[in-house]
Amino acid sequence: MKRLRRHALLLGTAALVACGGPAVSIATVPSVHSGLAGTAPVQPARLWVQQGSESSLSSIIVLDTTRHQPTMTLPEGVITRAGTRLYTVGETPAGPALTAIDTATGRRLQTTTVPRGYDLPAFGPSQRAGGLSPDGRYLVLSGGMPAVDASLTKSSFLVFDTTALERAPLRVDLAGSFHFDGISADGHNLFLLEDLGLPTAGGGYHVRRYDLVAHALDPRVIADKRTGERTMSGTPTDTVTSRDGAWRFTVYAFGAAAPFVHVLNLADATSFCIDLPMAPRDATLDLLWGLAASHDGRFVYAVNAANGAVIEMPVDAAYQTRSGSLPVPTPASAAAWTPWGPLTAEAKRITYGAAAISPDDRTLYSVGELGVTVIDTATLTVRKSLVPTVPVISLTLSPDGRLVYAATTDSTAPLLQIDTRDGGWTSIAGSSQPLDVLRVAT
Repeated sequence: MKRLRRHALLLGTAALVACGGPAVSIATVPSVHSGLAGTAPVQPARLWVQQGSESSLSSIIVLDTTRHQPTMTLPEGVITRAGTRLYTVGETPAGPALTAIDTATGRRLQTTTVPRGYDLPAFGPSQRAGGLSPDGRYLVLSGGMPAVDASLTKSSFLVFDTTALERAPLRVDLAGSFHFDGISADGHNLFLLEDLGLPTAGGGYHVRRYDLVAHALDPRVIADKRTGERTMSGTPTDTVTSRDGAWRFTVYAFGAAAPFVHVLNLADATSFCIDLPMAPRDATLDLLWGLAASHDGRFVYAVNAANGAVIEMPVDAAYQTRSGSLPVPTPASAAAWTPWGPLTAEAKRITYGAAAISPDDRTLYSVGELGVTVIDTATLTVRKSLVPTVPVISLTLSPDGRLVYAATTDSTAPLLQIDTRDGGWTSIAGSSQPLDVLRVAT
């Protein structure tokens, strides 16, 4: 089934939710590659790789790194946090259906038919599939009736209990244009973004809560708890949920003001907004903001190595931020890209996961304008730069934190394995259009 790309970029001119915090100063210094380029051995692993292009996502392949070929192909969909189950919507002989698949074996676990016109919600410019509650217990499908101008005159959602897909889902129908934003782990609260109009008409959006127990839209608009501001504008570029599943952090760019992180408690609808520094040279570098949640549950980090900024946000008091200034590497010359040949870095590239954090929470990895920046979480300072001539679009760490798997925009070496200790890297064959490594098994 063709995915319904109905989550608009939400570019508006309405006032942004007010956020505090000083801007982070930017430094510029040259960077030196610390590894032995292209000579590292390929380590045995199974990689679940999302394939596609910037215009569309396609299949997910399970890549055996030592055999250099896929061992299994799965349909596009959303994978649970544990990585063990994939949910997908597609055509079957009985019509459109929602299917749960075991990611390890490819076995179809459950299938249920759905009305035509419903699909997994798509997130931001990357169009990544979403819709799951933090623990994977609930799944939301989106549908609607588009108007001539591509906005929605009616919005519909189906809420499934994933432990029993055969049960009839709860259906939500609303007049107007609403988009999925999140669902609480207990299945009580469905959060939606309500479009307020076209950008030329001063449009933006409100964050709303639908009470799935009372079957009613809360008449109150969710506001910043500190400022009372209610209207937002911008494009969501990355999102994470805190380890306890209580808080959802989403970074937005290209709105009426600076990029920001919207922080939402999925249980009680408490909301904050955290300002981020704007790109000093090229606004399109705001696409490279990424989020990473610490494994101990204490912090979420917003980081953009291309902008030279990292923000630490305590989960229980996100507005009490700690900021760091990162040196911005000088882009390397095309000659430094050998032996892969000359390459022009594309600053407007879309990322599919621009940040990652080590299992011990001591190290952040951030996509830069070129390369990967390694950051010490204790000091919020740079330790080193990895593959500094490579335009990276996603980062994923191996379970032990030793290896970074990075998708790039270069067709001759689209998927890299990078050793986090010495910077040595190698190209991994077997995937022609990788966008993101969704899961790693060693």
